[in-house]
Amino acid sequence: MSVSNQSETLLLAAEVYTFLGYSVIPLLGDVSADNPKAPSIPWNDYKNHIAPVEELRQWFLHEGFQGIGIVTGRISNLVVLDFDDPELYQSFRI
Repeated sequence: MSVSNQSETLLLAAEVYTFLGYSVIPLLGDVSADNPKAPSIPWNDYKNHIAPVEELRQWFLHEGFQGIGIVTGRISNLVVLDFDDPELYQSFRI
């Protein structure tokens, strides 16, 4: 199987995020135009452990997943605030 530059780039990014302590999961990406941000795998376990490099290689090189997601919360020490409404964001800023 030929590995694309995009797959290698995604793997490298996933490895860097993992090195930084983030729990990485693959997303559907370009495979699903309707839902590119959807996880490619059942991801619940990755709230409790970080995928090893071998698993990252499997996802991005062999299975060809097209996007990277980071599991937020305690596992990655990362909190995200997502404001879908600009007025809510303005209220939050104040």
